[in-house]
Amino acid sequence: MALQPSEDLFEDTRMSFGEHLEELRRVLMRAIAGLAIGFLVAMVFASNIIQFLQNPLEDAIRDFNRTQAERRITARVGYVPPEIRPRLDQDQLIPKKLKIEPRELADVLEQYYPEFSADSTYDEFAFSPSQLELAKVPDFASRLADPPEADAVANLLRGLMTEPHVVALKGIAEIAEPTLEERGQLLEVLNALAKSPKIYQSDVFETLIAGADKRSALPDWIESSVAGFQKKDASALQIMKERANETGDENLIRRLNRVLITESFPVSLAPVQIELVDLEVWESTRINTQALKVEESFMVWIKAALIAGIVFSSPWIFYQIWLFVAAGLYPHEKRHIHIYLPISLLLFLSGILLAYFGVFKPVLMFLFAFNASMGIDPQPRIGEWLTFVMILPLGFGIAFQLPLVMLFLNRIGLFEVESYMAKWRLAVLVIFVVAMFLTPADPISMMLLAAPLTILYFGGIGLCRWMPRTRNPFNEAYEP
Repeated sequence: MALQPSEDLFEDTRMSFGEHLEELRRVLMRAIAGLAIGFLVAMVFASNIIQFLQNPLEDAIRDFNRTQAERRITARVGYVPPEIRPRLDQDQLIPKKLKIEPRELADVLEQYYPEFSADSTYDEFAFSPSQLELAKVPDFASRLADPPEADAVANLLRGLMTEPHVVALKGIAEIAEPTLEERGQLLEVLNALAKSPKIYQSDVFETLIAGADKRSALPDWIESSVAGFQKKDASALQIMKERANETGDENLIRRLNRVLITESFPVSLAPVQIELVDLEVWESTRINTQALKVEESFMVWIKAALIAGIVFSSPWIFYQIWLFVAAGLYPHEKRHIHIYLPISLLLFLSGILLAYFGVFKPVLMFLFAFNASMGIDPQPRIGEWLTFVMILPLGFGIAFQLPLVMLFLNRIGLFEVESYMAKWRLAVLVIFVVAMFLTPADPISMMLLAAPLTILYFGGIGLCRWMPRTRNPFNEAYEP
């Protein structure tokens, strides 16, 4: 009796489930050992790796700030002067407007230029022209020169005026359209009155200084809050009054009287505030990444060494992965591992290089420009930035394994080449969706990942055609 041949001549090469688990354990142990060695090697160069990874960030910030500087200069003068260009490119400076107190600026100028007298150019305790609008000058002058009987503060000031002051105010009150000169005369009268200690010592201002003027029409919970602020302000005025009585400091007296007079005429005089002027300075755009936690730099150092260790040991890790895959293949299929392994490694490294050299800069420029449109200055934090710069290349490297995944699904019979061709529209849609989750929340990085993945998808179809499944002759029906 003839023996019936086995329908699978390679059944002896198949591994049991337990043998697969044992092989998986060995492969994982060897891969982890290789990763540990790569991690130890990377720890030696971790600081250099972190500096290397910061280069795209520094380049993007420099280019973005230079663009911003050019826009500001062009908006002001219409073009970028040639003598300014080296400051933008080489020194990485950008013009920025600051506000500075004139007194401080005058003191600095006086240090470098002794002939410049700060005391003769600016008086920080005087009434400021910005406090009094030109249109309000006649009414205010009339109120001071001829005050109503019920206006206690105006009558107090009227009693302290000299006759020339009264005459000057009456003349100003008759002018329909006052000029800067009339406003200056009125402010001169107020500054002369502010020197008198009788103003802050008068009973008229006791209520204001003590903070007893409460807004009783407000609800209790609002009134309590307002009263708290008033108490705080009143304590400052009370301290100023006590010190003025003790020292007789003329500037302190003027400062206190200016506040009291201003508070008494809120309709005519704007609140007292420090005078600031716009000053354009050149600021360096060199930005160092920041660490907000004590341990953050150390954790970033460890993370950089780990990611670099994965890259360094990736050939060994991929080799172990393919060894595990080969353990479940037929002998005549194992020879393909020598083709799959270099292709897999090449795709992984290509994804990493594309992310580092081709994706980071356009993505960062887009994000910085978006921040600028919202008035937000970028302040990179080392933990978040390096996590982004290390994880994104790994995502690209893994995503670039798409052709081999397609080949694997084709070899095990889940997908035919015809199915890949027929469903390419759906596949492209899935690629864009996956790219959206593998990249930051911006359209630039998504497109930069989805576009090469789409090309790799059709490359995977070509790979399946180039390495078709071997037909098993023993799958055909056996006829005795």
